[in-house]
Amino acid sequence: MDNRRISTGIRWMVAAITLAVTPAGWCVDVKEESAGDIIRRQDGSELEGVQILQDNYIEVKYKTHRMTASIRAFDVKEIEYADATTKEDYYLKAMYNIRKGRWAKAVERLREALEKDQIDKKTRRVGKEPWGREYAYFWLGYCEYETGEYAKAREHLTMAIEANPKSRFLFEAMTRIALCYAEEKNFAEAEKALDAARKRFQEYKDEVKNISVDYSRFADRQLALCELARARMCLRRADAELKERGKGDYDRVRSVAQSVISMCRMENQDIQAEAKELIREALIGMQRFDEVLMYCNRIVEDYKRSLSPDLQAGLPGAYIGMGDALFGLALQREAEGILEGEQGARFKFAEARDKYLRVIVEYFDNQEFLAKANYMVGICCKRLKDVEKDAMERAVRHWKTVVEEFPDSAFRQKAEEELAAAGAGTPKTDGASPKTDAAPAGPDTMSSKSAGTEPASKSGVAPKAGSTPAKTPASAGTGKEPATKREGGKAAPVEEKKAGEGAVDLP
Repeated sequence: MDNRRISTGIRWMVAAITLAVTPAGWCVDVKEESAGDIIRRQDGSELEGVQILQDNYIEVKYKTHRMTASIRAFDVKEIEYADATTKEDYYLKAMYNIRKGRWAKAVERLREALEKDQIDKKTRRVGKEPWGREYAYFWLGYCEYETGEYAKAREHLTMAIEANPKSRFLFEAMTRIALCYAEEKNFAEAEKALDAARKRFQEYKDEVKNISVDYSRFADRQLALCELARARMCLRRADAELKERGKGDYDRVRSVAQSVISMCRMENQDIQAEAKELIREALIGMQRFDEVLMYCNRIVEDYKRSLSPDLQAGLPGAYIGMGDALFGLALQREAEGILEGEQGARFKFAEARDKYLRVIVEYFDNQEFLAKANYMVGICCKRLKDVEKDAMERAVRHWKTVVEEFPDSAFRQKAEEELAAAGAGTPKTDGASPKTDAAPAGPDTMSSKSAGTEPASKSGVAPKAGSTPAKTPASAGTGKEPATKREGGKAAPVEEKKAGEGAVDLP
């Protein structure tokens, strides 16, 4: 009896010890699993503690201690490799700055990684890991494009593709290489690069057509983005021709942009919105301002009728387009000496200002247009200084916003010049470019770029149905404007000609 009691007691003790150590063993297992690579999906979910086995434009394969699996490449938002997560790693610091939109600082960090042998001299790989060369040179080229170093950007984007011909960055890299040529006004090479990109994207489509229809849809999206890049290149060329010869081929811009719209599926409304913006810019280049107003009004009315979220992406661009068209009409009226009345220059400048203000007020979370909108509000106020007592004060306030909150914008220098001319000096921008760049525990780099897709689209928050519209020009001259909420961003450059200097040069 005593022996049975002792045996039973021993069994209970063993069971208790087993229950006590099981949580500890489970914790050890989780700790080991969380110490590996991290896959972030487009839907926001994460896979932690994995080991990447394959990373290309078809699928990302990985394994855990339990299994081996894969994810479709276009479902991957980004990959964070375990050997790039140390605090002092220059690559990680670069990723942190990319997430913040600090392109120049990211370039500095990536170049430091190269100079300080963070990338092995023989293999050109960060930490001698297979992913290093592909990732480091793609992001270096990406950031150099953003800072206007187009020759260097082309070189490094090409190196990224050479490192992995089936990279998830392939689509973005090839289109940016073409746009680099366009920015350098080497349009013949830009055409060749776009033709090469289109051919390569078609090869990809043929390669994945038997996998699933989702792959074919992704391939179609990349082909549409390639043609969108061609439309941008055509616009650059038309602008250059306009300056050199007084006439640019804006009809081709419209034709290519319209073909992009035809290529797009319903789920690619963001691409269609950008194509429509290019059509609008082409019309402005031809100084067909009334057509621009009708075109942009149609975009807004289409949204109001349907209230479809798919049409939201085009709204901020439409209001910017209206502002540009009204500003162009105002310059024409001013050149003709027509200043007063609803068709006069002053009323048109006030109308244009209201459109730009509407972008600032209603689309304050859209970083793409805010620098331009603030700069142009200042220009419109400057044009109205003879009829509004506080016009220059308001202009200075908006130009300071550009300098302080949009330090990387192409409008910053123009705003500084306007401030200097107004005797307002230049505000400090220390807060925009901090000297330190401590990396967070889990950097969230720019996802769509990491997935090999296009840059973030020019989308905004749609106005609520029935909301009160921005004030009308009837209130011009009161010195009042809506309160604004702003965030950082960047936009394309703007040039302004004086009245009577020939063709109107619009933002």
